[in-house]
Amino acid sequence: MDSIQVNNLEFHGPINKIFKIPDEHLVSFSYEFTYGKSYLLSGEAGQGGFALSWILGGLLDPQQGSIYRNGMPYSAQQRKEDGWCVHYSEVKRFGLLKQSVKAQVRHGLRTTANPYLKSEAEVIERFRLTPERYDRPMGHLSGEAWGASCAIGFVHGKRIFCFPWSIYRIEEYTDLWLKKQFDLLTSTGSLVIIPFRETEPARRLCDEVVRLRP
Repeated sequence: MDSIQVNNLEFHGPINKIFKIPDEHLVSFSYEFTYGKSYLLSGEAGQGGFALSWILGGLLDPQQGSIYRNGMPYSAQQRKEDGWCVHYSEVKRFGLLKQSVKAQVRHGLRTTANPYLKSEAEVIERFRLTPERYDRPMGHLSGEAWGASCAIGFVHGKRIFCFPWSIYRIEEYTDLWLKKQFDLLTSTGSLVIIPFRETEPARRLCDEVVRLRP
């Protein structure tokens, strides 16, 4: 079974100016993450969950520690090829970003073999995309952008879905659609990482809770 092993990871500092949260402090963190499961990185903003999520997604390198996949060193470039940082990663074509969700989904279906969802109609249905917003860039979607982003990563063959620390209205979205989308991703062998405080809806959302040290 595929897994990622992290040993004594440390990261201290800001993540990105877009996300207005405190500097992150990930301290001597070790764990083994198994593909086909979803993980809640339990903690407050600044306690390292966001940094760990983006480290696994290849956008950050730890300042200390090592990362392996199935016992072999797993570089940031390799993680970036496999990972998808939800609501941040986008498909860049012709030197352009900010393409519509439709354009990015169609490109993935054309270029990436996918044994699970083979048609645009299936993607729209399973990720609960609405026709009114499907032809817009993700930045114009509000709450639907989470599912749209996952759909784009999925059809492009990504296998690690890494969320930022704060997902808008997680308590409401869990039962409406987010749990179903997490289950779709994990049932097809993906690894899902979401850093958030340990609320009851967040516990129900994920297969396993990983409590970070403050």
